[in-house]
Amino acid sequence: MIAELSERTALNITENYKNWTSFLQTAAQNYKYSFAEQVLIHAQKPDATACAPIETWNKLGRWVNKGTKGIALINDSREKLALRYVFDISDTSSRLGDPVYIWKMCAPPRTSMKRRSPMRK
Repeated sequence: MIAELSERTALNITENYKNWTSFLQTAAQNYKYSFAEQVLIHAQKPDATACAPIETWNKLGRWVNKGTKGIALINDSREKLALRYVFDISDTSSRLGDPVYIWKMCAPPRTSMKRRSPMRK
């Protein structure tokens, strides 16, 4: 079922530039995951901004909200395929009230520059 979801999503994101752009936004936020995992994250939670296993969130002083469904990923690191689950930061709450800083790429500032030819005075 998850493998089928992955295949359907991979076909869907390549149908047009809007789907591809939407996928790239999810993938950019979850850059530490493989392409196959990014496809599954996008399929199950397109607005995901920072995914991690429950153990990672617990180490960061956060808990996964009750009733939250995990994002299923295929764990192919074993001889037998299995599922593992990650959770988006939006599905967690903080014990300490401390924010988790999420990596973000900002566009460089644009400045107006007058180009001047070295021959002109």
